Amino acid sequence: MYRLQSTNDDRARSVCAHPTNSDAFWVGADRTIRYCDGQSLRLIAGSGVLGRVDGLGETAQFNGVFGLVYVQSTKRLIASDVWNNCIRSVNVHSVVSTICGDRSTIPKDGRGVKCSIQYPRNLVFDRASNVEPESAVYITSGSGIRRLDLVTTRMTSISLGPTPTVSDLDLHGIDCIAGTGNLIVSCVRTNSVYFVEPKTGAIEFLSGARPPPPLKPLTETESGGTGTGSGHQHHMQWINDSSRNWQWINQLAVEASHFRGPSAVLIALPTDDSGSHSVLVCDRGNSQIKQIALPAKYFIRY
Repeated sequence: MYRLQSTNDDRARSVCAHPTNSDAFWVGADRTIRYCDGQSLRLIAGSGVLGRVDGLGETAQFNGVFGLVYVQSTKRLIASDVWNNCIRSVNVHSVVSTICGDRSTIPKDGRGVKCSIQYPRNLVFDRASNVEPESAVYITSGSGIRRLDLVTTRMTSISLGPTPTVSDLDLHGIDCIAGTGNLIVSCVRTNSVYFVEPKTGAIEFLSGARPPPPLKPLTETESGGTGTGSGHQHHMQWINDSSRNWQWINQLAVEASHFRGPSAVLIALPTDDSGSHSVLVCDRGNSQIKQIALPAKYFIRY
């Protein structure tokens, strides 16, 4: 581990390790992407000015790069531009291009800039044994989990159930179990960590504050309206009412006393002969790294 002197503007928001050496790619709070060799930071892309402009090196503009992965086969970076609601690519010549996302916050599947993703955050390669390495990534977003095929640029939604309170909330941390392709994700609103099986959409609570049960549209009598439309509208208002719904969730988080904003997760390999795996959780609100035991059943292949 090494430490670099940096200003408040270029302090790291996210770091992506280089796969073949000890260097890393560094996402700065100043909306830039830099290369870190352990001694210094070299600017790769980004002017530091808020915007969405493709181009070469310092001429490009971002609006909050959150997640980053390095594709060794094509020697390019894939970055989530969270407030621009898109995914950007930075090639070996520092040329920035938008590979998917039309800036809309309404999720829509599709290819390239004809699809949309809401507030993309962390990315991880799909490590399923039947998937070509580095050919696809899973992305956490403000509307659940999306999968991006890096070859075709087609983005698809992962249908999560039967707990819509998870798929409706924004997710942050994500890691993929090698071989199975199953996922570990974290949600800062419910302060919880979940296991997800992308193939079936199955979700299992692992640790933190359990979310409230799935909500149902109110009846005509409960909504005070007439017809199903009024009940549904009233129900949606209830979901988005921060003074009621999120207060309930936050209270559950306090009672559970596990996490306060789990923003990142990392699957840790066994350190002894027991073969036991675990998940490291970045508990941002408590300024701690916490560990969750991961039972062997989660490593069973499809």
